[in-house]
Amino acid sequence: MRKKKTWKKWTLNEIIWLKENSYKFTISELSLILNRTQHSIRNILKILNLKYKKCYLGYEESKNELNKIIEETPHDFWYIIGFIATDGCVHKKRKMVTITQKERDILNKIDIIFKGRCLLRETNRYALWKLVINNLYFRDWLIDYGIVPNKSRTLKLKKPIPKEYQADFIRGVFDGDGCVGIYVKDKIWNYSFDCSIFNCSKFFVNDIYEIFINNKLYPKIYKAKKKCYKISFTNRENILKLYEWIYSTPSFLYIERKKNNFEELLKHLYRNVKEVEI
Repeated sequence: MRKKKTWKKWTLNEIIWLKENSYKFTISELSLILNRTQHSIRNILKILNLKYKKCYLGYEESKNELNKIIEETPHDFWYIIGFIATDGCVHKKRKMVTITQKERDILNKIDIIFKGRCLLRETNRYALWKLVINNLYFRDWLIDYGIVPNKSRTLKLKKPIPKEYQADFIRGVFDGDGCVGIYVKDKIWNYSFDCSIFNCSKFFVNDIYEIFINNKLYPKIYKAKKKCYKISFTNRENILKLYEWIYSTPSFLYIERKKNNFEELLKHLYRNVKEVEI
């Protein structure tokens, strides 16, 4: 049974601030500043008849803005590409891209990269958050790169990922479809460790595998259930190299929960190594 939502009343200071400043910011930015949902922001602006900064841009403006993002924050940009490739949706009819996630923080960070022009809202099912990226040119850019609508089993990169941004791209892929696991084999100290990425596209799995091999990381590919594929790291050295590689870039984009889980795995890994040496 879903919990009943409790609505926070607007204070006089908030209303005064909105009247003076609402036109300077997008709905997304106002939501972050005032710590309220975008739905609530839209309602109060409509009641007060206030203007806000529009998040939609024309095609040429969208193209210029995306090129500026690629130039200014390339590490963050390529993380977003990996994240969308695994956890995003490129719409077939509408000129937009969406990402649905439980983690609201990472969606807020992505919105910051796109200058607060995205729309963030809570879905009605499973307590998920959906980020709508309204850059018209970005959708076409993704399709040209191979990230197409209905990509689950057909995803294939048409162009290579730049070498210097491959770690960011893989971190985005890991945050979208990756997981880590610690499995106890017996009661004393014998553990097995696993770091995996799941995907239903054989072509995309091969693309990722080539990136790993080119960076001297050696995973194994397995056929998982429901016609999916699993790229798995079980070797201790490879797991440590993978962690150091994907989290060593100058980017602030990552899901904190997954990074913490990875670090917890490394603690067990090191503890297990010491016990074996003793």
